[in-house]
Amino acid sequence: MKQSLLVFIMLFFVCSCFCEKDGRHTKTQMIRVAQDFDPAVKFKLGKSITDVIPCIDYGSSCISVHRMLVRKVTMVAVEFKTENDARLVAKRLNQYYWKNWVFDDVMGEPVLEDFIVKAYNVKKPVDDSKKDTKNQ
Repeated sequence: MKQSLLVFIMLFFVCSCFCEKDGRHTKTQMIRVAQDFDPAVKFKLGKSITDVIPCIDYGSSCISVHRMLVRKVTMVAVEFKTENDARLVAKRLNQYYWKNWVFDDVMGEPVLEDFIVKAYNVKKPVDDSKKDTKNQ
């Protein structure tokens, strides 16, 4: 009985740490996907305590902003409350998104574009304003 209770508590703890919360993917899940593809990927700290990227730059639904070092190139990973929020911001910035995360400073950087497309299985965002309007 004690052993099954212990197993249940351990499973509950693991699930609460790594499972989606309200449809969101945690920072742990996001980095795990990246490191499953390339174990060298890591978070990059700012040079000082004031060297941060403020969430307000990404709107009110931003939860956190992190720098990531991918193949010696820095990109920004921004966590949002919902996938829809991330999609809207990605579209506005013309950047990639995955679940409730936007990857900023990626477009136009071939190393990062290659990594994002392969690791997260995403496609280029579509900018509706750049669609061909001749046939409308």
